[in-house]
Amino acid sequence: YQRRVHGIEEGVSIEPNCWIKNVKIGKGTSVKGFSHLEDSVIGEGASIGPFARLRPGANIGDEAKVGNFVEIKKASLGKGAKASHLTYLGDAEIGENTNIGCGVITVNYDGVKKKKKKKKK
Repeated sequence: YQRRVHGIEEGVSIEPNCWIKNVKIGKGTSVKGFSHLEDSVIGEGASIGPFARLRPGANIGDEAKVGNFVEIKKASLGKGAKASHLTYLGDAEIGENTNIGCGVITVNYDGVKKKKKKKKK
């Protein structure tokens, strides 16, 4: 299913059973099956999925990896950064070449206010 895709550049591969809405996908990127992508930007040469979820405001850098069962909302992954599996990144800035381990959750709510998190290499 694809609806209002802003731009799929040359060499992009999209496997079956993906849901894509309002997404710009950079050159040479691979979107694996059963991924759900919405209101996001994906750079060149990135790898998404399988079973990845990009929620509104996700900004995935060039050559970054968003693996299986990773959900990203209002967060950016820098060039070459990786979140390979079982991770939630919300309201965060992840620096270039950072490796996010399995099971990481960015927590940004203190009960009163949401705050943006920054993780550097």
